[in-house]
Amino acid sequence: MTAAIVMVLVLVAAFAVDLGMQRVARADMQSLADVVALDLVRELDGQRTVAELTPLMPGLAAASRARNGGTLGDTPDLDVELGKLEEDGSFTELSGAAVPTAVRVTSATEVGFAFVPGSGGAVRSAVADLAAGACFTIGSYAARLDTGESPILGPLLGALGSGITLSAADYNGLANADVDLVDMLGVEVGAVTLEEAVRGNRLVGLRDYYLAVAEVLGRESGNTAQVELLQRLAGSVGAAQLQAGDLLGLDTGGSAGLDAALNVFDLVTAGAAAANGQNGLSLPATNVNLAPLANVRSSISVIEPLKQGCGRKNNPGATASSTQGTATLSASAADVNVPGLLRTRVSLSGTVKAASAKGRLTDVRCDPLGVTVAVSDGLLDIDLTLEVTVYARVLFVEIPVVSGPIRITGRKDIESDVVVNVLGEDYDTGSLAGYGSSGLPALTVNTSGLALVGLPVGIVLGPILNALTTGLVNPLVASLDSLVIAPLLNTLGIDLSGADVRARPTPKCGEPALRG
Repeated sequence: MTAAIVMVLVLVAAFAVDLGMQRVARADMQSLADVVALDLVRELDGQRTVAELTPLMPGLAAASRARNGGTLGDTPDLDVELGKLEEDGSFTELSGAAVPTAVRVTSATEVGFAFVPGSGGAVRSAVADLAAGACFTIGSYAARLDTGESPILGPLLGALGSGITLSAADYNGLANADVDLVDMLGVEVGAVTLEEAVRGNRLVGLRDYYLAVAEVLGRESGNTAQVELLQRLAGSVGAAQLQAGDLLGLDTGGSAGLDAALNVFDLVTAGAAAANGQNGLSLPATNVNLAPLANVRSSISVIEPLKQGCGRKNNPGATASSTQGTATLSASAADVNVPGLLRTRVSLSGTVKAASAKGRLTDVRCDPLGVTVAVSDGLLDIDLTLEVTVYARVLFVEIPVVSGPIRITGRKDIESDVVVNVLGEDYDTGSLAGYGSSGLPALTVNTSGLALVGLPVGIVLGPILNALTTGLVNPLVASLDSLVIAPLLNTLGIDLSGADVRARPTPKCGEPALRG
């Protein structure tokens, strides 16, 4: 009986040893596949085709295997496939004249069992590509910071109930400080890390967010004043919360670009704007003269906070949206002298919008240093309505001849590649997506709502409309560009009708990375 028990135990131990050897072989094959894939992906230069590279792969794979020997079992067989990564991370093999951007290596071996007849196989594979990634921003607040005062951060904090008074030194101290994104992502904001909150677009407390920025900033000496300011801000914003996804756009396909430097002023401003929810910045109503209308009330609001995009080039996740803003115009009924007409009564309402512009990282360069961002969507949108009543004098009595709305609309869309070159490590200088000196789009004047009262259309309406367009609409449109559109876009940090695109330190190029 004792001998039988011993025999059973020996057999169990033998099986355990053989299975353990096979498990070790699998681990060795995975390690070998990983390292060979990382070696071979360096050969993908973005120019040579699959047909050109395929004959080279067996020799290169064998050389890599020789450098990384010591695996358990027979000499491993290596199978190399050249292809590309799809948006969902899957690997697709390419052939012929296609230019590969990724490589898949499969390593296989056989391990002879020590205690039982036969052998066991071990097969593992790895996929690698060259990570090229970066971070970029659209519409940088810090770039527009006035050294004397901030027209942005003060109203933001006031809207959140903060009673802290900030000085120019406070603003400049935040604007001149940076923190590393990779350090920020690992800091806890409440019960999760910032990275988990951003990727899941979870609600986080603005207080926790400011304390996270202060924690990272405090890891380097010389930032005591800024850290204390952030801690005071954190204590003054109460229970305000924000969607973490409103702060940052993160590519989920890898770590490329995550070592960027984030500007602390941008982080603070974006956090306050996102927590405020409706208006990141509201400027009080002021009067502006839009010839031929005087005392037109104009108020400006910034809708969205700054957002930064990080990730690999041509990945859908590496995107960011620029600041949105709206100028609301209104004027009560006023008499306007229009040549050729006796008297015209006009009121104005409508908006001029600096609409959302979306940027997507399409190229990353390291020699020379820079990025390319594809900018799309409408950057400027005008929708104004003039309520007009034209009076004619008949026998010393003023009669309303024409009345109704004249609608003025226009939208300027843009689809362009913005090339940002970083010269001398200067990341504060960006490039513009726009139209140069004028942000005014081609405007359409719609007079179909005008109604003629008591007079034949063919006789009276044509001359009246011509006079209205020449004497009222055209001067009004000419005043919009210089008095409303340019100040609005400058306030938003956008140069006229363009989005301000900037690279963030430091773009990555050609770094082998395992995927999947």
